[in-house]
Amino acid sequence: MIKELPNNPPKMSVTEISDNGGMSILSFDKDGIIKFGHGSFLDYLSVPLEELQGRSILDIFHSSPELTSCLRKALDGLDSFVILEIGDGSFEINFVPWQQNTIDRGVIMLIRDRTREKLAKSAFLTSDLRYRILFNSSLDSIFVFPVSKDSSPGKFVEVNDAICRKLGYSRREFLKLTPFDIEGDELKELWKELNAKLFADGFINYETEFITSSGRKISVEVTAHHFQLGGKYMALATARDVSVLRDAEKVISETEEQYRNLVELSPDGILIHRALSIIYSNPAGARILGFSKPEEVIGKSLLSFVHSNMHQRIIERMKDVSEKRVINPPNQQTLLLTGNIVKDVEISDTYFLYQNSPSVLSIIRDISDRKTARKEESQRQHYLESLLNASPVAIVTQDIENKVVEWNHHAEKLFGYTQDEALGRNIHSLIARPDVISEANQYTDSLMNGKSIKPIETVRYRKDDKPVNVRISGSLLSEGSNLLGIIYTFTNLEELQEMEIARRDAEKTLRETLIQVTTALSKAQELRDPYTSGHGVAVSIIAVKIAELFGWDRDRILGLELAGLLHDIGKLGVPIEILVKPKGLNKSEYAIIEMHPQMGYDLLKDIPFPFPIAEAVYQHHERINGTGYPNKLKGGQIITEAKILAVCDLMDAMSAFRPYREGFIMEEVIAELKRGSGKLYDAEIVNTALVLLKKYDNQRFWTTQ
Repeated sequence: MIKELPNNPPKMSVTEISDNGGMSILSFDKDGIIKFGHGSFLDYLSVPLEELQGRSILDIFHSSPELTSCLRKALDGLDSFVILEIGDGSFEINFVPWQQNTIDRGVIMLIRDRTREKLAKSAFLTSDLRYRILFNSSLDSIFVFPVSKDSSPGKFVEVNDAICRKLGYSRREFLKLTPFDIEGDELKELWKELNAKLFADGFINYETEFITSSGRKISVEVTAHHFQLGGKYMALATARDVSVLRDAEKVISETEEQYRNLVELSPDGILIHRALSIIYSNPAGARILGFSKPEEVIGKSLLSFVHSNMHQRIIERMKDVSEKRVINPPNQQTLLLTGNIVKDVEISDTYFLYQNSPSVLSIIRDISDRKTARKEESQRQHYLESLLNASPVAIVTQDIENKVVEWNHHAEKLFGYTQDEALGRNIHSLIARPDVISEANQYTDSLMNGKSIKPIETVRYRKDDKPVNVRISGSLLSEGSNLLGIIYTFTNLEELQEMEIARRDAEKTLRETLIQVTTALSKAQELRDPYTSGHGVAVSIIAVKIAELFGWDRDRILGLELAGLLHDIGKLGVPIEILVKPKGLNKSEYAIIEMHPQMGYDLLKDIPFPFPIAEAVYQHHERINGTGYPNKLKGGQIITEAKILAVCDLMDAMSAFRPYREGFIMEEVIAELKRGSGKLYDAEIVNTALVLLKKYDNQRFWTTQ
């Protein structure tokens, strides 16, 4: 609308108006002739005001069609607006028509410099890009979801690449889920308590199990922080995979159980006591003290088992062990047991940290009968040697002069020297060579000097000079203040690698066998319908290529491949005369055909596949808009695997020959895919299929695989 100028305008010049408003001004008359200009915008035009005056505004801005259109609208008496980019500058221009009288009229351009806003936006976009790079480069899973004080968590609003890879979902699929979907019923039970802590403390930390898209469970440690975004409460959570840690804890627990069993089965009595009061006894300790059960010993004083003239000596002995942390060597002692029974024993004591409190561990051996004692000693020695030789790692003990004093069976196997060849030899002369001798000596010297040394991975040599990759751990052997030597363990890294390779080969063989069996089942169905021979293989080939473009992990792709091979297995229950009928089917015959997804599901549902194969077979004729069969499912009710199979099924079936028609040309197949995209078939899957077809020049690439 044309704006009338006031009859009594304020006494302020145009220049003052421009300066006070922070804008540049350019005016021209109804014929487009520039009359006046002021402000920093003139610097961007690189033309002095004196040269601008008298020139046509259309000549100055002829290079921008959008600006030219606004100029013409302004000359016709209409307000208009445009953003103009000149060099590195960005300008907001408002065109305001004015009229003094019927003759004297024109246009004023009000120009505001938006360059700083443009630079700020660019900086913001750059920082946002950096954030996303860091977000998606994290090895830990990161996800964001809305929370409230009184309800369940909402759907994810952001996830990084790590959690998508870990759980086997695409980002698009993930944003349809909530934490309950990936953590299951356990989180539902704990959510009220966790949510209250989140709002009270600002963060929570807990362990749980994530459920992958294939149903596998992964142990994770979750840390979630509470924050506000746009007035809404949100939680940003990171999840670290602790499966390996939990497996390690299981191994440690099993090892502790093994040692506990060794203690419980030990023929020697083992007592743990604090302030002379017994707090633990193994069965042998209870028997030596004259009791049938360890519980009967707990709480009794050591002094109650010795003559009173020995009390002070026992007190001082245990004080030395507790305070000085020394090891008291074995000494003979006479016990006075219930019923005036006298028993000669040999006792050794050592400082021991039990249940995080300083204690004393005493080992008691009954030596009443020396012959029996010698026999027990021999048995114990054999027992320990059996443990040593049964070890799955090489164990070598050396004295303070680096001479081998213990060399177990696994050491013989690993290094090629028999025990007789190794005993008494310098350990470095046996298994070290010039390239590692300095490292070996340094490792030994560090241990001898009492330094705590972490295990190292290095090379040692066999008797035949072949190198062996090993992990070496070492610890001191001492008795009190007397250093006895070092005990080493050598783990063969090559054996570990071979075990891993063997595991992978076995897994590969299992996968291949599974595919072969599934292919055989698919072919068994196709034998009844020779006109669809190879259809299951074709669908699986197309489906695998689509899944690979989606970036699925190999386990999920395998499940999809098997589902493709078996998608029509239910046709085993369809009469053969219907399958091979050369003409179109009538209504009742087509109804029987429509039963094959249900029959396929019934065949497969009880097989414990680690993939949703039965569901994919059941749903592969469902359609996005609910017009499919057998259950008329819609959109998100259909699993992704079934959506992929639907598209692949169409591509092969439509382009293949049938007894009642020729195969359609690929252009017609593509047209059908586009027609059904977003209605019958998932749009993203259709687009991916079209990309594949274009890559192979719109040919039936799956028949050449």
